[in-house]
Amino acid sequence: MSQVFDVAVLGATGLVGQTMIELLEERKFPVGTLYPLASERSAGTTINFKGEEIEVLNADDFDWTLVQFGFFSAGGDISARIAPVAADAGCIVIDNTSHFRNIPEVPLVVPEVNPHVISTHQGVLASPNCSTTQMVLAMKPLHDAGRIRRVVVSTYQATSGAGAVGERDLEQ
Repeated sequence: MSQVFDVAVLGATGLVGQTMIELLEERKFPVGTLYPLASERSAGTTINFKGEEIEVLNADDFDWTLVQFGFFSAGGDISARIAPVAADAGCIVIDNTSHFRNIPEVPLVVPEVNPHVISTHQGVLASPNCSTTQMVLAMKPLHDAGRIRRVVVSTYQATSGAGAVGERDLEQ
């Protein structure tokens, strides 16, 4: 039997959290139990995962010893407060917010580019923003072929960067 993991998604009712949950299902990540987490305001609502309605739990009351992985996308302040608690409980936190990106002890990871740094984590892994991730994926083979010395970048962020509110504003 293949290994399965119990997983929490913090920010499960937000646009990015919902996408994370969809991707866990779409890519057949070996989830044993999924724990969707959000604020007290969203706790009690439900999300769909693998055709099953699962109740969203209050992140502030969650027992992090129940999971091996936590995917975080609920804002930097929330990650700053909850990620250390989750990591101390033995959960590996993959944080999608900006909070940990510039902390030297926290590996900034794009698995296709620098998978070797994953093993240096102390409970938390940071993810670069969406523009950086896409850019370094394209740059990696170029850098391997001939050292890249400088990159100048201008980005124009999608309205979805503001979450569901941004998408609603664009539609209106």
